[in-house]
Order: sequence, then C-alpha cells, then structure tokens
Amino acid sequence: MSEQSRNIIIAAIHQLPVITFSVMTKLVQGRWFDKPLSSWSTKELIAVGIDPDRATKIIAELPLHTIEKTKQQLEELGVTILTLPDTAYPLPLREIPSPPPVLYIRGSIDVLRKTSLAVVGTRKPSDYGLSVTKTMLPPIIRAGVSIVSGLALGIDGLAHRLAVDMGGSTVAVLGCGIDTIYPWDHRQLTSDIIESGGAVISEFPLGSEPERHHFPQRNRIIAGLSKAILLIEAGEKSGALITAKFAVDQNRDVLSIPGNITSPQSIGPNSWLKLGATPITTPKDILRVFNVTVDASDLVKTVYHPQSPEEASLIECLRQKSLDIDELAEKSRLDSSVVSATLSLLEINGVVHHHGGLVYSLA
Repeated sequence: MSEQSRNIIIAAIHQLPVITFSVMTKLVQGRWFDKPLSSWSTKELIAVGIDPDRATKIIAELPLHTIEKTKQQLEELGVTILTLPDTAYPLPLREIPSPPPVLYIRGSIDVLRKTSLAVVGTRKPSDYGLSVTKTMLPPIIRAGVSIVSGLALGIDGLAHRLAVDMGGSTVAVLGCGIDTIYPWDHRQLTSDIIESGGAVISEFPLGSEPERHHFPQRNRIIAGLSKAILLIEAGEKSGALITAKFAVDQNRDVLSIPGNITSPQSIGPNSWLKLGATPITTPKDILRVFNVTVDASDLVKTVYHPQSPEEASLIECLRQKSLDIDELAEKSRLDSSVVSATLSLLEINGVVHHHGGLVYSLA
C-alpha cells in the first residue's frame, strides 16, 4: 500500500466516533493501516485487545464512502501524517507517557526533530511580559533553537512571530483538527509559520473543533517536543501551568521568569520558582540549559543594517539617548504611527529596547 493511500485511510478511520485514543494506538501499533480495509475483521480487532462491541462497530462503520473526500482534504491542506511506528516520528515525543498515535502535520517534518524550547504564557500579557519575551527569545532563536508553542493569543503568538520574523524555526501545536485555524486571528501567522519552514501540527482528527478539554491534552505535546519549557507570565489557573506539570512528568526542565509579586500574571511563574523551577533573568540562563555558549556581543545583536529609511532615521535619533515616541516623531519628522510600527520591527530584531512608558533606546 502506498504512503498516500495509508494516510487517507488513517484520516478517514480516525474521524469515526467509535475510534478512541486507545483504539487508535492499538491500530497504529498493530500496523493495521498497512492493510487494505477489505481485509479488516472483527475477530482480528478483538484479538489485539479491542472489546467486541467496539470492534463490531468499527467494521460496520468503515468509512469507504468518505475516502475520496478525505483524500481531497489532505491534498488541499498539504497534510503529512506520521504514526508512532514511523521512523520519522519525533523521538522525544515517542518517549512520553501516552504519545499521540497519529500526528497531522502542515509544513516541515524535519523541524520536529530540532532541539526545541517550549514557550508558554498568558493570553493577556502585560507590557513587562511582552518586553521579557522580546528580550529573551531572539538570542535563543539566533542560536538555532526551535520555538514550540500553542498558537494562542498573547505570549504563544508573540513567540511564534519572533521565530518567523527572525528566520528561525517554530512549531505550533493545535488543540483542534489540522483543518481548523484557531484562533482565527492567527490565520496569517499560521501561513507564515508553514511558509518559513516551520510546522503546524495536531493529534486530533480532521474536523475536530477546539473543545475545552483538547487544550490540556495538546499541552503534553508542547512539553514533549521540547528539551525545556519557558514560563512567561501565567495566572493562577493558566493552561501554561498544565504544560509545566507535563514537563516535570516528562523529565523536562522548567524555566521560569520571575515577575512582580503584586501582578496576577506573575502568580504562576513565581509559584513554580518556589517549587524549584530554574529562574531565568538573561538569555544566557536559557542557553546554558541547552549547552550553547555564545559571545556576549552575540546576545545583543550582530551588526544590523536598516531595512528602510525609517529604520535608519530612528536608529540615528536614538544614538545619543533614550527617547519616547513623541520625541522620535519630532526628531525624525515621521508620523507617530510610522514610528510605532517601525519601532516594533526594530524591537523584534533586537535593535531597540522598550523601557515602558513608550520610551526606547538602542539595545
């Protein structure tokens, strides 16, 4: 059976309501998808540990009528499917408790085998959380470490965007089917991740909605793909803390950014510091976990060449001292909206630093 035919059968079978996580695991481990559907029998399904009633339903519901539709969906989305026995299945993920039996992938498979840092945090970060993320991640991305996160609004989305814009690699793990973009606000980010050599992945069958219980399940994959997780701002009941718990269970390092003790967004990271998470105050702290050594100059930036006249003008204005946006607009004679947008790009590239209160300096 060809790989394409096998993948179509996997995706079609997976959509059956009768197929549970444990059943799918038994099917892929028994290499049932290497066989034509016409050879499947109730007796053989029972023999591999599937209860008789469920085995009977599976045979009765074999989705012969949906094969063509499933094939069309996979081709239109450019989906690759990996199962547990496949040699290309990422080894770190294979070794976690309850690894996903099936992975649906849009984008690069190779990126799943890169050394990775999971970045998790609140959907509503403070200025501090945004600034910390923009400060910590660029040196990590430049060092060749891939960024894994959950495509959520807030810290997740910013981590993915930094990796894409800096020419690094990133993996977004979904809490819904690979054919669903969630959140919808990240449809462009999803495309950019795929086009930049990253990947968007899911363990859920085609057509799966972003159900509430899917996200804790997704979080074990975020941790499982990574060598360590970085916790940046998370409330007391944040899903990011679930990822941290999975990381401990999977013997991953938990790294935590200390936060303001009066800020609700800092309750999670500060609590994990009390539990023994590694405190992170500089990018070097993270690189040390990955056994990467770089020169101090590399942690700031390489020589940056302005990408536009606006960037060149703002860099020149900031050479002498820190300025706020209004002062920069006056000195550069640029519109405030142009100044703001240009500063954002310069900050992503590690050229300028935001001190709060809309005050900027060269990094």
